[in-house]
Amino acid sequence: MNVILKPRRQRKLSANQIIEQLRPRVVNFPGFRVFMTIPPTIRIGGRMSKSAYELTVQAPDTNALYTEAQKLEGEIARVPEVQDVTSDLQIKNPRVNVVIDRERAARHTLNATQIEQALYSAFGPRWTSTIYSPTNQYRVLMEIQPKYQAHADYLSKLYFKAGDGALIPLPRGARLATSCEGASRPGGEIDVWPRAEETPVAAVDLSS
Repeated sequence: MNVILKPRRQRKLSANQIIEQLRPRVVNFPGFRVFMTIPPTIRIGGRMSKSAYELTVQAPDTNALYTEAQKLEGEIARVPEVQDVTSDLQIKNPRVNVVIDRERAARHTLNATQIEQALYSAFGPRWTSTIYSPTNQYRVLMEIQPKYQAHADYLSKLYFKAGDGALIPLPRGARLATSCEGASRPGGEIDVWPRAEETPVAAVDLSS
């Protein structure tokens, strides 16, 4: 969110003073963190930053990169001259994997394709038909109710239609495996270039 201040002659405080007044008021909201910074007059680079300074870390080994990036963030946070230390490294996004047990599914005359298609009908954008009216047309989207999409526990309530017409619950043909993964960029690739960002408390030399 961008905030445009009044012209300097119309306000008593500078931009830094306004930020210092607002910072204590926005740090206690549960569920999110607020970072306030003054953007530079001339921005170099196309990526937006939450802080005045940033440090990009790269490595060929993703696991080592994730580990060392978190250590670096912790060490920078211990420096008393900086504040609002953060990182764009996101490796704790919860993920649920549906692992199909082909042998158990085969006992109920189910195969992997049937299970995948049923899951796609529940969670994917499956357009089933089109309703035509004299003046317009409406596409029909098949999906489960949003309240059943919020938690992985509701997956156990999904049933698959076997070859003999019987309804088979998901746990009989598959199991759920939870894990964490890194966040993807809009282009789809995994972000393996974490940046440590910080804002100086006062005018200090950060080059040493």
